[in-house]
Amino acid sequence: MMQVLDALRRKMAAGSQKRFPLREVLDACLKSPEVAVLNFSGIRMGQLVQGADEFYKDFRNKSIAIQLAMRYVRDQLNGKPDKDLADELAGWRRTANK
Repeated sequence: MMQVLDALRRKMAAGSQKRFPLREVLDACLKSPEVAVLNFSGIRMGQLVQGADEFYKDFRNKSIAIQLAMRYVRDQLNGKPDKDLADELAGWRRTANK
């Protein structure tokens, strides 16, 4: 992604003296809550698969959407506190089992 941004910056700089704050805009976008939930950088596919397998071994999680399971595994791998994970999971279970 950084290569694309660098190429875009060079192209824009060649065509105009006006500078655009691409780095700042990208950083702000990546930190926004809407995009932050989609960030799985630094996590290997094998870790996600193994984590999802463990997640669904618990019968109470069978009706929880895979997207939520992947978020749970990602957060667990990134060191989110167990209490926060448990609270989040309890809410998902209540919603999924209605």
